[in-house]
Amino acid sequence: MIRGAFKRLIDKPRLKTAQPLVSLRKPMRIGVDQGVNLEQLDWHNKIKQETSHVATDVMEYTKSDLSIKEADGFDDSRNLVHEQRKLDGVRWVNVEGRNLHLLRELARKYQLHPLSIEDVIYGDSATRPKAEYFSNALFVTLPLHSLGDTNGNEPTHMQQLFDNARKSSKKPEAYNDKGEVRIDVQLLSLFLLRDGTIISIFERPQPNVLEPAIARVRQEGTVVRDSADASMLLQALLDVAVDHAISVVGALEKKLLVLDQQVLEVPTMETIRSLHRLRGQFLELKRTLTPLHNLIYTLKDLDGQKAAFTSGKPSEGFMSLQARTYLQDVADHVDWILSALDMFSSLSENLVSLSFNSSSFKLNETIKTLTVFSVICMPLSLISSYFGMNFEKFPSLANDVNYFWYLAVLTCFMTTVGIYAPQLKSKMIARRLMRKRSLMLTSVSMDDDLTIN
Repeated sequence: MIRGAFKRLIDKPRLKTAQPLVSLRKPMRIGVDQGVNLEQLDWHNKIKQETSHVATDVMEYTKSDLSIKEADGFDDSRNLVHEQRKLDGVRWVNVEGRNLHLLRELARKYQLHPLSIEDVIYGDSATRPKAEYFSNALFVTLPLHSLGDTNGNEPTHMQQLFDNARKSSKKPEAYNDKGEVRIDVQLLSLFLLRDGTIISIFERPQPNVLEPAIARVRQEGTVVRDSADASMLLQALLDVAVDHAISVVGALEKKLLVLDQQVLEVPTMETIRSLHRLRGQFLELKRTLTPLHNLIYTLKDLDGQKAAFTSGKPSEGFMSLQARTYLQDVADHVDWILSALDMFSSLSENLVSLSFNSSSFKLNETIKTLTVFSVICMPLSLISSYFGMNFEKFPSLANDVNYFWYLAVLTCFMTTVGIYAPQLKSKMIARRLMRKRSLMLTSVSMDDDLTIN
């Protein structure tokens, strides 16, 4: 039996090591030149071994016209990227999947800087949001937060997204089996070129996150469609990313309210663990979204200065006046998110402290009850031990049993009075002082009334 118990103890699954809140990039490229040049020989070997799937969608639109094309796989995507523009408005190239073949074709066609290609290849969900200015392009990268598991096994096409934007699609499940909020995070890279082309690159297919922006482009009469401005489309994509972050914060807030109710009713260790994990999610969101405020500030207020600095001569910025105006609304939303994250993080920490304080209070109440019971029973124990002593001559034992209860009641009464008398005395003194103070205030008010009269 003992051997079986030890065997079950050894075979019991151990707790998994907690994952770090912040995933740091591994130093895999120490001593290598900055940037990634996909034309070098070592990258040719890596590109030949590339097997990741990629899907590309190209949308061109003006105020009155709209053209949509899609491609699945590298060959079709390459041909679609190299097609000539048919409309003079905005050209949106959406790439789902980081395929080195297609990245090299995009870098060749649009002369993308090696530093931006490096961020696209090696960036992950822990990459800080930032905006980098080059002579021919504006590069923006940011982590995209969304609710539920939005990873799809099949590629997502622009036409399918248009149909989903028109119909009411089912939202992904925001909670897992344990009731925890499921947050999907991946890196979104954006290139804004001088010729009105915008390139968006996702780590993996995202079937739902682009629907709001696509609906704005498809519907005539919207600001994004009527402007026919690529910077307005960039602003719309940033606004969609911030809106998804707001939905994530809202789901976390609902979870926090549920845990708050549990803490007020019956706090358990599982509740405390959930609060700890929830606070970690709040801190992680704050860490990744705080630089987004600086990014929007750069695009809104420093766009012209940054563009002139990189080009070496006075030039216009990449963001139009209309786009900078609408970025103010995005900045307000980011400020609201950051203030809400601060408040929710503090509230979750206070709930953890309240859980431990409630447990300590209940323990103190239990000890207080046991202490009162012990004090009441102490005289009985004393008298019982007195009458239970082994003496040969003990005249008191010859008395009636009522004699024992007489002594017991008298002793309990005297003990109780001796314990609670100081407290009663202090309360009586406090009441007398309050009465004297009230009488003094009444007399002073009466004297003032007489003086006035």
